[in-house]
Formats: sequence, C-alpha cells, structure tokens
Amino acid sequence: MKALFFYFKQFLHKLKSNLPDKDNLDWLDGIACFVGVWFLFFPYPSFKGLFCVLSFIPILGTALTILKGNVSLNRFLKKKVNEIGVEENIPLTYIQFSSIALALGIFRHFNCENYYWLIITTGILFLFFAIAIFLLTYGIKVHKKHSVGNYVILTLSVLIYSYGVLFGINCLFDSSPPQRFRTSIIYKHKGGGGDYAPTYDFTIAPWGDHKDPENIPASEKQYDTYNIDRTVYVYQKNGLLGIPWYYIEHIETSFY
Repeated sequence: MKALFFYFKQFLHKLKSNLPDKDNLDWLDGIACFVGVWFLFFPYPSFKGLFCVLSFIPILGTALTILKGNVSLNRFLKKKVNEIGVEENIPLTYIQFSSIALALGIFRHFNCENYYWLIITTGILFLFFAIAIFLLTYGIKVHKKHSVGNYVILTLSVLIYSYGVLFGINCLFDSSPPQRFRTSIIYKHKGGGGDYAPTYDFTIAPWGDHKDPENIPASEKQYDTYNIDRTVYVYQKNGLLGIPWYYIEHIETSFY
C-alpha cells in the first residue's frame, strides 16, 4: 500500500510539473464535461470504463489542489467575472458536473431494491469525505466574501458524488449470481413531446418479496413492441457492497 501511494504521489507531481498553468484546472473542467456527456447520452463502448474515469476526475482534481499547498475550502472555488463585471467565486465545475453526471447515469441504469441500506452506506461514505476535507482545511477561516451557498453546493456535490460512486461500484462490479422472478407489464406510459424528448416507461407487477409495482424506462422500439400483460423476468442480485439491486430481462439486459 505504501508503494502504491508513493507511485501515485510521484505521478501527480509529474503531471503537475507538465501542466501549462499549474494553478488553473480549467482543462479538467473540460474533460469532466466531455466524459460526463458521453457517460449520460452515449455510454459505449464501455459504461464501466466511463464510470471509472468520471469517478477519478474529482479525486485527481482534489489531489492536484492539495499539491499546490495552502489547502483551504477556498481552493475548491474558482473566480469568475459575472455579467456586471463583479468578480465572484463558484464551486469548481469538474466537481459539480462529475457528481451530477455520475448520479444521473447510475440512477437511470440501476434499480435499487433496498434504499434504506443505500442511504446508510452513502451517508457513511459522505462522512468519510467530509471528515477528510475538514482535516485538510482545519484552522482555515472561510472568507466572508464567499457566499454560504457556494459551500452548500460543494457539500451537496460531495453527497451526490458519494451516492454515484458507491452504488455504481455496488452494481457494476457485482459478480453474485442473480435470482430470477417472473412478472408482467401492467401499464405503458409515454411522456415528453413538443419541446421535450419523448420518454417511454413500463409499469411491472410486484414479484417475489417486492410488494409494489415498479416503473422502468424503455426505448421507443420496446414501447411499440411490448404489450400489456407481456411476461418479463426480473433478475435480482446481492450487490458487491451488500445493496440489493435488479434489472429486467429483454428491457435492460441489452445495456449490461
């Protein structure tokens, strides 16, 4: 572990020394936006690979920030001139965008069976990140000129990031054998239209110990092909971190 930490530190120092502007991480903002859009709208050829890259971006940015020295909460904000020419500080884009993209992508593609345990484990990971940031910035006074809202946004970004990373790892790296349950489509719903992209959903009947119907997203082709009362199979897995999740045969297995 010590050797791994040493080589990672050397890698960061080498990366930092080769950057054109060592105090500017706008290039990382661009990478986060590009990978985030790719991850959300066209997650091919490897959803898992894009997930790993997007998860690593905030860690890389934080590590480079720490290497600059004089670490404080203010280091996680950047200066921007607004429309009226007043300089203000905003949370770093690579933290916000990576967190939101991770959370949305994971929420769209994985169905949680036990939200209570997901909330508990996400809270634990969030506390770990919060304590780490507190220890790094302990004794540093927050500048009054910075809006409290910026720090609220930063805190929410860390919370959202904790959910996306934790549940993504739980599902993407889960190798447990699935349990198979038979159920059926009981309702079809089409939304959107006009200025908004159309959306398609199925409602499937309860199965096994799952007592409530569930809505699941579908493609336009699936919506046109599958009729009400069509039999579908639910596959439930234990999760790498012990958070049960499930997917639907023929509707979602093409993604996995």
